[in-house]
Amino acid sequence: MGMPGGAEWLVIFVVGVMVLGSAVLCCLIFQKTGFPWAMGLLVFVPFIGHVLVLCILAFTDWPVLRTLRRLQAAEA
Repeated sequence: MGMPGGAEWLVIFVVGVMVLGSAVLCCLIFQKTGFPWAMGLLVFVPFIGHVLVLCILAFTDWPVLRTLRRLQAAEA
């Protein structure tokens, strides 16, 4: 059990990029839906992070859609 070799470092790097990429994408999705971008950091909650993010996006009323409905009602 010494220092990790080349293959282990490659796996660590790839997994790290995937985790950070997932968090960045979730932050961008939350920002585009009108939620605070920091809600995307919920993916770091162990075991349920991604499920929590999906449930929030699926079952809550997005601020962007609320604004759109309000503007459409004012227009009519």
